[in-house]
Amino acid sequence: MSDETTVLTADKRERLGSRYSRRLRETGRLPAIVYGHGETPEPIVLDAKDTLTHISKGVRIFDIEFGGSTQTVLLKDLQYDYLGTNVVHADFARVDLEERVNVKVRVNLIGDSIGLKADGAILMHPTNELEIECQVANMPEAIDVDITELDVSG
Repeated sequence: MSDETTVLTADKRERLGSRYSRRLRETGRLPAIVYGHGETPEPIVLDAKDTLTHISKGVRIFDIEFGGSTQTVLLKDLQYDYLGTNVVHADFARVDLEERVNVKVRVNLIGDSIGLKADGAILMHPTNELEIECQVANMPEAIDVDITELDVSG
């Protein structure tokens, strides 16, 4: 995790429902909700382009400025349209940087395996993410696995 947390500015969503959310998305806004830590869930609206740019870069922890205060939140879920291409809603959970959370982290395979140089060898990579428990402040963006010494077993 980087030392600086990305700051997003949010406004309160006055009206709820699919019709109003669609109108917000048409004007470049992203409907979202912030929940957790025993507080009432708050429906908010964010700038879609700014938010989705940060999310596509792998940012999952944000400071959201909302209602005169700043809250640290963790991106919990994204909801997509029926084609699965456009984000239509985001869920954020309030967190404390010292608390432990369960998150899914991407697995990156690093290096060229010596076993792949054998004829007919195929590298099977059925898992591309792991669920781990860690402090929010120490959450890794990815886990790198060195496979250079990986050989074919017979």
